[in-house]
Amino acid sequence: MHPTLASHILQTGTKHYVGPFEYLGKIQPREPPFTEDLPRLNALNFYYTLEDILFKETSNKETLTWSEQRPDDEHHRNPLRLRGICKHEGMALKFPGTRAAWNGYYNASDANLIAEHHVWAKVAPHTKNDAFNIVNVDVFK
Repeated sequence: MHPTLASHILQTGTKHYVGPFEYLGKIQPREPPFTEDLPRLNALNFYYTLEDILFKETSNKETLTWSEQRPDDEHHRNPLRLRGICKHEGMALKFPGTRAAWNGYYNASDANLIAEHHVWAKVAPHTKNDAFNIVNVDVFK
């Protein structure tokens, strides 16, 4: 942590609530809605390690605060994220998911919304030492 910074913003994401990819099918993920006050999953998660470092470095320092931003991206089990890779490589998209995934609804956090949220978390006094979900309210299929 840089000694002259007054606050740190950590950006993690939805895996805070559903666990990392390698735990798919091994732990029961939470079902939405995800709220910031949910306890951690009983699973190793790099996000938790980052949080622990942040908490340790900012504890007992009155002038150093933190904020954690948790934007949602295309759901981590959404095989449609492959579309960008296939388009870039000039390959046809062969949907690798299940019928439920094909028929499911997803949401994402717009990059502009995330940027605005970071600024808000930095300047608003009531955002210090707290975590916030960032989710667009629209869904896509």
